[in-house]
Amino acid sequence: MEQPEAFALQDLWHRCVSTVGDAAARLLFQAYREPHRRYHTLSHIAAMLRDFDARARPWTHPRAVQWAVWFHDAVYKTGAEDYPDNEPASARLMLRVLERPEGRDDTSWNGDLDLARRLVLATRGHRATREEFAPEELDDAHGFLDLDLAILAAPWEQVRTFDAAIRQEFARYDDTRFAQGRVQALRALGEGRIFHGADMERSEQAARDNLARLLADWTARAPEQGVIRPA
Repeated sequence: MEQPEAFALQDLWHRCVSTVGDAAARLLFQAYREPHRRYHTLSHIAAMLRDFDARARPWTHPRAVQWAVWFHDAVYKTGAEDYPDNEPASARLMLRVLERPEGRDDTSWNGDLDLARRLVLATRGHRATREEFAPEELDDAHGFLDLDLAILAAPWEQVRTFDAAIRQEFARYDDTRFAQGRVQALRALGEGRIFHGADMERSEQAARDNLARLLADWTARAPEQGVIRPA
């Protein structure tokens, strides 16, 4: 049984239930235990929640951010034909299972749910813009996206393990075809800043150095034209 590093499994389950409810928690735990997953698992969610709790600046919309953490990879398919719909499908799933309970008087529920939807969709390009988010939402959006990419600033051996896990998730593809999409995804992450929140300013250079090493490795194995974008 998988044991997330940041939380004991039982604690993670209780955290999930308290955040999204029992039915949604069962659905999410099943999703993140799918056999093809190696990085996009409960361990990834646990790490994001650990960093969510440790953030120095307060979250303006903590419920919406936590919903987005739990659901952003809920649908994770690795076929080239399905992969582009992972984020929209995850957002649709969240909207379906997190409808406001009937009879519950919570005027902020729909607003938080819409923000969480936009956060999930933003993980596709890992960019939060003023067209997509109101000024009072941008700090949370940047913070959430930084949680998702924090692994890039980890020590190199951890980054190598992360990269190897992504490779395993796309085991259906040979190295050449995988490398094509991996290079595209890594280059996209390196366009502009990787991290956008003030909390992660000191981690930017470490992430860029790691990204450069990953790019050098996969570029050596990649023809120019890519077909998938594993990130």
